[in-house]
Order: sequence, then structure tokens, then C-alpha cells
Amino acid sequence: MLQAVLFDLDGTLVDTGQLIRVSCDRTFREVLGIAAPAAELTAAVGTPLVEQFERVARGVVCDNDWERPTQALYGRDRLTPLNGAQRAAVDELRDRLITHYTALNDAIHDEYIRAFDGIPKLLETLQSAGKLLGVVTSKRRYAATQDLAHFGLDAYFPVIVCADDLPWHKPDPRPVLHAIELLRQPDPPDAADCAYIGDSPFDMLAGLGAGCMTIGVSWGMFPADQLRACRPDLMVDTPAELADALSAL
Repeated sequence: MLQAVLFDLDGTLVDTGQLIRVSCDRTFREVLGIAAPAAELTAAVGTPLVEQFERVARGVVCDNDWERPTQALYGRDRLTPLNGAQRAAVDELRDRLITHYTALNDAIHDEYIRAFDGIPKLLETLQSAGKLLGVVTSKRRYAATQDLAHFGLDAYFPVIVCADDLPWHKPDPRPVLHAIELLRQPDPPDAADCAYIGDSPFDMLAGLGAGCMTIGVSWGMFPADQLRACRPDLMVDTPAELADALSAL
């Protein structure tokens, strides 16, 4: 029997697609003086902001397309070594991009964030059924709690694992495994008795690597075929369909 359900945040529980795209596009324009290519606006969503902007900064400083997010989503070992001057320039630009993005994202948060129909009902049903609930996100904790609180979803999640909690991040499975350990102490459920649900390839790889049942949702920011390529256990198209699937487990 399924004991616990873990969720990704962006594109799964809350619709932050437009918020992320606007924040990213304006940051590219205002800091770099260029329009962000459409593919780069969401290609690395699901990884920590510091990793996303590390690659952008490398692409600008080194003028190397391979370093850009759309070219190196999974090839993290392929980042080229930097000399001292390049490292200093990348660090400075990366930190400036992060500072600008986070300030802008916070300022326009309430204007652009949206709800997904059916999510509160889904969480209420799972909670009433006695399922343990948690969130595993690559977002910083301040932003994650801001998103959840905006729609009153924070009350459903006693466990939230964020980018600033661990040195490992999705698609590494360890954030998912860490959340499972926190769900119930001193006797956490087995990973095989947990489901991890998300909208990105990073979520699918993390859930599968952790040994969870892994469910992809098609209402987020990534095309469904990218999720199916990671071979999740299940794909669903609506929160209602997800609720029906989980009720049978």
C-alpha cells in the first residue's frame, strides 16, 4: 500500500511558469542586454538557480554554447575548467544574475503566480486517507514557502526539502530519499511504498533513482514526451486523474 506521496513544486503543485519566464527574460534583458532564447527560459527549471545561472554566466564569459543550459542539462561533468580570470568573471556575473532574478521574482510573485485547478482537493483527499505528504524542490526555501503559503498549501506539508537544505539536487535521488527519511521518525516508509510526482525530466530521474513509484504530470512546463522518455511508472494529464490513480494504490 502506498504510504507517502512526495511532490515537486514548480509546474506540479503551483503554476509558476509565467512567473519564471518573465523573471528570467527580464533578468537577461536588464543584466545581459539580450533577450533570453525561449528554450533557455524553462530548459533548466527543476535545478537550483545557482546551477542555472552558472551555465548562463559561463556561456557569456567563455562564449561557449556548450555551457548554456539548453546544451548541458545532464552533462554536468562536461563543464570545462576555468582559468583564474574566467572563474572570477563567471562568479561575479552568476551572483549578479541570481541577485537580480530573486529580487525581481519576489517583487512580481503575487502578480504572476497561478493555481492549478484540483490541487487543493487532491491534497485534502490524500491527507484524509492518511498518506504522508512532502515536497522535494530545487527552489530556495524562502521562495518555496512563499509559493505554498500563497494558496494555503503549506498546511498539507510537514516535510519540505529545498535547494538550500542539501548539497545534492535533482536529478540526484538523495533529496527524495532525505524527504522520505523525514516523513516519519524513527520509522520512515520504504522508498518502494512512496510516490514522487513531478513535471520535469529531473523529477522523473530523481524519483526512479530513489526507488519510488514515479508519476509524471503533463500540466507543467515540460513536454510530456520528455517525461515519458525517462520511463516513469505513470503519466497523468489532470489532478483529477492523478487523484484517481493514487486512490487505487
